Amino acid sequence: MSAAAVPLLLWGESRRRAVAQRMAALLREWQRNWLPDSTQTLSVDIEDVKARPVDIRAHEACCFRVSVSGETPLVLIVPRRSLAGLVGAPSHGAEASSRFADDRSLAAALEREALVRLAACVLRKSTNELELARMPLGAMDVFRDYDAARYACACVTLGDARCVLDALISPHLAEQLLPERPAAPTTERMERRRLAAAEQMVEIEGVLGHAEVSLADLAALAVGDVIVLQQSLSDAGVLAVRGGERVAGIAPGRVDGKRAIQMRGRAA
Repeated sequence: MSAAAVPLLLWGESRRRAVAQRMAALLREWQRNWLPDSTQTLSVDIEDVKARPVDIRAHEACCFRVSVSGETPLVLIVPRRSLAGLVGAPSHGAEASSRFADDRSLAAALEREALVRLAACVLRKSTNELELARMPLGAMDVFRDYDAARYACACVTLGDARCVLDALISPHLAEQLLPERPAAPTTERMERRRLAAAEQMVEIEGVLGHAEVSLADLAALAVGDVIVLQQSLSDAGVLAVRGGERVAGIAPGRVDGKRAIQMRGRAA
């Protein structure tokens, strides 16, 4: 599994920020081409998909699946009140929220073209390479289904609007949005050593704390007894190589019904 395919809570702040910045840059390119006269600011925040349905309960949203060669790297969820703003039309009042109700209207065609071009910018594809299809499911169902597939949510805000749209990003697309790491120069001999070392298994331990007890107290321990550790609840645990060498600070958690640890920084 790639690093970007892990749940969002394990991404780390640097990865979350890098994906948000890359998404914002791509969407600004779309904004310059599609709405060249627009002076509205554009921002992107990366959130857990589970956090978004609460924000859309109060209004209807349209959901669009973007497919490339049979895969779905992107899903766009657009509140109906935001559709007019995406094509540069007035986005206030009842007319703005109902003008796209008829899929056969010119307004609906403009909306579709705006979303197709937006998706093409994000995916770095031509509009002919992708397919945009309106989904029959409601937004709540879409959020639930794609949360199970470990998609992340890019919340896009344009101007003063509370939220213009939500873009659900597949794990593979999230990995593509991360900046490439420069490859370190290596020699043939060093490469052989690295490959050999990569095959070795290293046992690691997640240590949450320590305590000291006397031999007498240790011998007297029984089921139900409590041992108070020296660390406070706010202290990070330690990831260590078997034998005692510390690697990093950690925090305990749970992923898919199993215990897990999250990196909190390199050990001093």
